[in-house]
Amino acid sequence: MSVTVKDHNPVVKNVAGIAQALKIDASSLEELKGVENLYLSMDLDGQEKLVKLDYDEEVNEFHALQIPLVFSEEDIVNAQIVQVQIQD
Repeated sequence: MSVTVKDHNPVVKNVAGIAQALKIDASSLEELKGVENLYLSMDLDGQEKLVKLDYDEEVNEFHALQIPLVFSEEDIVNAQIVQVQIQD
């Protein structure tokens, strides 16, 4: 399963010059509600980098709050949302 961020009206903000933040209204991602281990998948110098995507039930949105500044707003909106299998 993978979903492109830009297809779901994302909001990207610079957080005090130290990180980027992303939020997406969960109503546009109904198919992902209840799915665990969601990450943004972005390419950096030919390598896949993953950033945890969380769901906030109170405000009904998905968000990633500490995306490194090495990723531009364009990188973030072109990212894929993927489910990662966690091994114990």
